[in-house]
Amino acid sequence: TGKNLTCGDVTTSLFSRLGGLATAVVILLLVWNHYLVLHNLPDANERGIRKQCPLQPAFCPKLGCGKATRNHLEVVSKPEARHPAPPKGKNLILGMATQNIELARLGVFLRSAREFVSPRTLIVILSDQPSAPNSTRAQLLDALGVQETVSWVSGELESQYHPNSHRWVLLRDFLKGQKVQYDAVLFTDVRDVAFQGDPFAIMTGQNKSSLFVFREASPARRGEDGTIATEQRNKGWVLKCFGQEGLDEIGREVVSCAGVTMSGWSAALVYVSLMVDTILSKSTCIDQGVHNYLIYSGKLQRSISPAPLVVVPLEQGVVAQVQSMPPQSVWRNKIGQIVTPTGIPYAIVHQYDRSKHRYQPQALQQFQLFPSGSVLP
Repeated sequence: TGKNLTCGDVTTSLFSRLGGLATAVVILLLVWNHYLVLHNLPDANERGIRKQCPLQPAFCPKLGCGKATRNHLEVVSKPEARHPAPPKGKNLILGMATQNIELARLGVFLRSAREFVSPRTLIVILSDQPSAPNSTRAQLLDALGVQETVSWVSGELESQYHPNSHRWVLLRDFLKGQKVQYDAVLFTDVRDVAFQGDPFAIMTGQNKSSLFVFREASPARRGEDGTIATEQRNKGWVLKCFGQEGLDEIGREVVSCAGVTMSGWSAALVYVSLMVDTILSKSTCIDQGVHNYLIYSGKLQRSISPAPLVVVPLEQGVVAQVQSMPPQSVWRNKIGQIVTPTGIPYAIVHQYDRSKHRYQPQALQQFQLFPSGSVLP
């Protein structure tokens, strides 16, 4: 325009433009933050945690400015991360408990499940006979909304096969008799299981149809007894059912425990049917040996395809197989939960009675039953 600009005019103009740019940046940051809140996207710190835990980010703690230590989680920035929202839909927990089970152990199983698992989850206990009306067991089942189904095998089948094996006939028949399909099924032992979280939380996205099996401690933690061929009981179970050829085929693999298995509905039906067909093919077959052979021979994956078979290491923090864990590696956090070396609480503690002097007394006290009619002092 022909107007001479002074140095002060240039400086003022520059700061004016920079101020406008800064305002625009602030507005963009606010919009992005609002988008993150609406869509619940992970922050950078959480994304780093998920890289370390790709299978099940729901169980990886959102640490914020804190960190996981061997003993406890020091800071949790988002409390809801401790109990991740379960997937929508209805899930099924299916176990077997005869009338001879200790009520205290049944109480641990049922009360811990109801505390940590979505209330939409149906819990079904298969029993050899109905609970007596007004008995403590009946009151416990009623109070927690648990379905008891009387189901037992024939005398011939009961006499020829181990209870751990013929229970799969009952599990299969129950599932096939259902008129509705559940989103996911958890097959589980009852007597020695306690819940610390919702295991169904890992069944989201591409994992919804998967079949999950859970390994025991690896040789790195357990020593030379960590493989099927070197752990004597598992070695014997495979030999009795599949012979030396079968043992040679899968002997180098890490043991998976048949006490806890979780699956989408379609794969669950295939799995229990395959277990039953194999077990009944030979009276010396035990479910644990069959379970491991089906996994590591590839037969299970071929049978449930296209659903994926996911073999979950102990260190992932879903199921703690206490019997296989050396005592010095059974770590607890400050509120008593059994955790992984990185501080992640296991969703399920299996075989807690093997921790006789540490976790078992805690579980029996935490989920104890009280005498009928007892009152506070």
